Amino acid sequence: RYAGNKTLKCAFNVYNNSNDNKSYTNQILPLNSEEFDIGNNYDTSTYKFTAPVKGVYVLSWKAFSNNVTNNPGNRICIVVANNGYQNYGENENYTIVTLMNSGDTAYVNVTGTVSLYMGAKHTVFSGCLIREIP
Repeated sequence: RYAGNKTLKCAFNVYNNSNDNKSYTNQILPLNSEEFDIGNNYDTSTYKFTAPVKGVYVLSWKAFSNNVTNNPGNRICIVVANNGYQNYGENENYTIVTLMNSGDTAYVNVTGTVSLYMGAKHTVFSGCLIREIP
């Protein structure tokens, strides 16, 4: 259950199912496997989460990288599309709490070139609805 004693409507945890250590340049991270996806709101072909309802969401990413902090032009961020929000994090993990409207999307994006280890769920994106707003 979540705030308000209602049934959890959406939560997800996704990762890339490869064992690769490779570089990604100016692109959405290809997180193509779901550990879970309550509500089926994450698309493993576009690598985007779509908010099912207007509400407050917590979104988080964790990455195992060897060059994010070495060059200020290399960044990983959570992008929440349609509300103009883009949150950069130069560390290997970042969490935001944000308002999303129904239909808004969120994804993890790389700016510059970042080398990531994708194996053993070292790089993940997760989120859940904290509170629905009528």
